[in-house]
Amino acid sequence: MKIHLKLLACLLCCGHAAWSQNADATTRGKQATALVLVPGGSASAFCIAADGFFVTNDHVVGGIAAKDQVKLVLSPGETGEKIVSATVVRHDRINDLALLKASTGAPFAYLEIGSAATLKETQAVTAYGYPFGVLLAENGQYPSVSVTTGHITSLRKVRGELNLVQVDNSLNPGNSGGPVTDEKGKVVGIVEAGVFGAALNFAIPVSTLAAMLAKPDLAFDLEPLPYSTRYAPVNLTARVTDFGTKATNYAVDLELSGPAGTRQIELKGTHGLFTASASLLVSPGPEEYEVTVWYATGSLSGLIANRDFIVGGRTIPLGELVEVEGGNAPTATLRSGERLSGSIGRTTLQIEVGGASIPADTDGLRRLELSPQEPDSRPTTYVLTARLAGQEVATLSGMVVVSAPPESGQTAGHGTGVAEQIVGSGPIVGEPPFLGETLTLGLPAPVDEVLEAGGGRYLVMRIKQLMRIAVFDVAQGKVTKYLPLAEGDALIAGGMQKLVILLPGEHLIQRWNLQTFELEMSVPFTSTASSVAMGSASSGPLLIVSGRDPISYSLHSLRPIPLAISEAHFSPPGAELKAEATADGLSFVSWNPNPGETEVQRFDTRGNSIAKVSRSSQEAPFNPSPDGSLVFPRQGVLSAILEPIDPERFKGVICFPTASRTYFMGLVFPASAQRGPPRGAAVRTSPASQPQLRIYAISGRTLLATRDGFAELATIGDPFARNGGSVGFKQRFHFIPQFKTLVSLSQEGDSLVMRRFDLQAEMETSGIDYLYLSSAPVRQSVAMGARFAYDLAVESRRGGVKVTLADGPPGMTVSPVGQVRWRVPVGYSEKQVSVVLSIKDASGQEIFDTFTLTIE
Repeated sequence: MKIHLKLLACLLCCGHAAWSQNADATTRGKQATALVLVPGGSASAFCIAADGFFVTNDHVVGGIAAKDQVKLVLSPGETGEKIVSATVVRHDRINDLALLKASTGAPFAYLEIGSAATLKETQAVTAYGYPFGVLLAENGQYPSVSVTTGHITSLRKVRGELNLVQVDNSLNPGNSGGPVTDEKGKVVGIVEAGVFGAALNFAIPVSTLAAMLAKPDLAFDLEPLPYSTRYAPVNLTARVTDFGTKATNYAVDLELSGPAGTRQIELKGTHGLFTASASLLVSPGPEEYEVTVWYATGSLSGLIANRDFIVGGRTIPLGELVEVEGGNAPTATLRSGERLSGSIGRTTLQIEVGGASIPADTDGLRRLELSPQEPDSRPTTYVLTARLAGQEVATLSGMVVVSAPPESGQTAGHGTGVAEQIVGSGPIVGEPPFLGETLTLGLPAPVDEVLEAGGGRYLVMRIKQLMRIAVFDVAQGKVTKYLPLAEGDALIAGGMQKLVILLPGEHLIQRWNLQTFELEMSVPFTSTASSVAMGSASSGPLLIVSGRDPISYSLHSLRPIPLAISEAHFSPPGAELKAEATADGLSFVSWNPNPGETEVQRFDTRGNSIAKVSRSSQEAPFNPSPDGSLVFPRQGVLSAILEPIDPERFKGVICFPTASRTYFMGLVFPASAQRGPPRGAAVRTSPASQPQLRIYAISGRTLLATRDGFAELATIGDPFARNGGSVGFKQRFHFIPQFKTLVSLSQEGDSLVMRRFDLQAEMETSGIDYLYLSSAPVRQSVAMGARFAYDLAVESRRGGVKVTLADGPPGMTVSPVGQVRWRVPVGYSEKQVSVVLSIKDASGQEIFDTFTLTIE
């Protein structure tokens, strides 16, 4: 028999029990219990301090934005009824508790916090709340508080610690967040969940609440620093709220750690409000460049300040140079891709080496290489600490965030180091780094391979002709670094912050830092390799396909990780396998690129084992979506188990992933372009021969927007013959939603085209009736006795989104706005559970969110 637990988000019934509290305690309980009004429903809360702090369940207010307010109705139906606004000041999602602060109305009637240490089975308890919420309202009036009595029927423990208080009070939807009190009227529990149709309900023990309230609340409002004034002093404000001792002699300080070292700032104030004015970032100082100059007798490397340099009679800032070749026919390559020729103006360069300034004449110069000196790219982090009597009582930590530079910031100078200035806990977000709708950037030579790194921020390009790897920063709209390439056929893979280069000829694996561009590690690699892969938004692992075996490597140590291969090897022997990673690095797809039926294998890095070997009639390559829920063969879309999805709909559509786990792209070529031009005919680039780009949502495969006008790809003959030539379409097209930018590589591979593409604006003007999911569970494993929480984010043109649980484990609940909650029972027998959520909107559309939870 299945027992279905339900969160009491919208819980108390009309049972009758013996009255066990005195009238004063009951009156106090009623006055302190509030009806909570939230969008789409109502629940209960109770006051714990006269100055207006209220406790409720986190699943009641978990969907409320930080700056939004909820309504609290006190003493409804009574002559003293009052409605006050409150904000959420603390969340405890693991234990399903939240703390609210009323903005006005103090003083409030409140309940004292009791103790869980003396609780025992059969003890009488009373619950207060608003069963069924506003559904019991009459004549437009809010319902009165309900009071039910009962007994403790079980004290449920996990590893010896009290986890839940089981009571037989009659509870119904709407009682969530209400208090459970003892005979003296003190709080001993907070109503949370129950079993419908049975006197079996659960409350969070007051010991859990006491632990949350044991330390003061420390708040710090730090807005992103404007880019243009990021080094200027800012006003800092911190707030300390005490729930127990009511102490006022707190001391608050802010410790900053970053490239400038560690600094401490004291905030001064009283009565919980502390302020200071200080600079959070330290200017890196004068602009300098790393330079190496070669002469016939040797070379000199060091730092050089920006200055003018003359090539072919043209004066240019030194910082615009990438390299200069001397000799009889001097040439210079600029960062823009432009190449200059002509004599080099005679001058003396002052190069700083080891603290000494050494002159270097341009006479006799054979070669000069220049790159911006990369400042220490460590982010500036902070730790805010509150102390009482010299003892640390609360801390708050984070990173200093700088807003994206303005569009004109691209001309502010070279080597300003936007990468190390714009820092945050998540992906950098900003406007396209160029004016107008498009920007074409020339490259010094054709590109042989392109891959994403940094979660889509960087495009790493292998240029075999120059024996260089170019790192293109989408945030800055330019190549920020050229790295040496020891072998033209080197294999490369990019992660969130690291770049790996495998050199088969030299039998080495190198790890480079994408922020400092330093070579961090180099280790021997004695095997053979046909492919490498790593999640572009991950910290590893690295997958190296050696022979017929995929080998997982730690990105930290560049050493193999044991990988259990439960299935047979690929056949035929000697096949050179190819591999691709999901952006999150949690799974990989590997295949043999032989014609005809293709063998494909997937494995999950969390289990370090190959999960499946399958055969597919689809043709390679196989590119997984960022979250692994879809796989894109040469044409069409496959499910995670390689089953075709909507084959007629995606017939002739070349699909590939984007930098976002929310979207994927598709290219559609006209029939004439698919056939290619007649032999000997001139190639034309008319609009009729240009491909159309489509943006789809991964959830439901909803078409969201289209874009035409890719003239740089109109000369491709048969787009299906080689999947866009030697450089596939996945490498040619890159959509980076956080920068509202599309980047494409020309057919010749010698230029990049950046296009402004604001998907939200495109959807609003297109008229497409969209409904799609833009979120995923933060974690997909949960321990027994612990609570799983996941708040969906849904995008809908029509609105009116409603989420329901289509399939899931007993006890899992989903609020209409998509708050998924489940406390895993101790002793739960299943190792994995599947969850299916149904999502509908006002248009009647329905999509599903499906994921699997692993029980630890």
